[in-house]
Amino acid sequence: SDHRFVHAYQSLLWNRVASERTQRYGVDKPVVGDLVLAEQEQEGKQDIKVKRVTEADLASNSVSITDVVLPLAGYDVQYPEYEGDERDLFEKQLADDGLTKEDFRSSHSEFHMKGTYRRLLHRPMDFSWSVKPYSNTEDVLMPSDGDMLSSQFSAPEDSASPDKPGAAGSESELALCLSFSLPRSCYATVFLRELMKQPMGKAHHMALQADVAAAAADTNAEPSSGSKNAKEEEEGQSMETSVVGDAPLPQGAAAANVVDGPQDDAAAKEEG
Repeated sequence: SDHRFVHAYQSLLWNRVASERTQRYGVDKPVVGDLVLAEQEQEGKQDIKVKRVTEADLASNSVSITDVVLPLAGYDVQYPEYEGDERDLFEKQLADDGLTKEDFRSSHSEFHMKGTYRRLLHRPMDFSWSVKPYSNTEDVLMPSDGDMLSSQFSAPEDSASPDKPGAAGSESELALCLSFSLPRSCYATVFLRELMKQPMGKAHHMALQADVAAAAADTNAEPSSGSKNAKEEEEGQSMETSVVGDAPLPQGAAAANVVDGPQDDAAAKEEG
């Protein structure tokens, strides 16, 4: 339906504004003009009330960066307003596309969007990790519920025992296994990108696979001088300056919030 296109645009707009807000002010703390949910308000419910962050809020440490929300554009939401801006960030992005906020109010129901709010950042819940040795790249190290229910599935043998393949001292690989929970409109891929400081795009992973295949085909090749090639240097620099979507997370690793929609949009990532 046409709703999907409008929702996709709302997500794209959210991502652009999230990226610009992060480039300007970082993601360490809220700033005057940010929006936070009013007390007792719950994200996702109808008729959410928000308030703008003031100097008094910052002085009392009553709000944190994980309280900050951005609107999914609509005719019945408030927008953040930052000092020195003649127009808010949403107005600028809409103007670039030849639109205004009033364009979300329409006599056609598929284009009539009230709007809502999504948090800029979320901290992952129920987080745990483990390191598992393995020697077979086909091993299922973290079986899904479907795997566990399948009669064809057999869990890999415990390789922690010193008398089994893959134990310490043998030619095994190590896998870092992460387990965590995120609320809706957040993506695990975004959290992993921020944690590893690696791009999550298809092109990057295809390049990684090509590197692995090349290394396997020439296991006796001598290592190079140790200098990175131009592509690796460029990727390293891009991760140092990435923003949300591709923004570095504050100390303690909060998960970047991405609205349903495309994950690579603005100057940098998603809730798109």
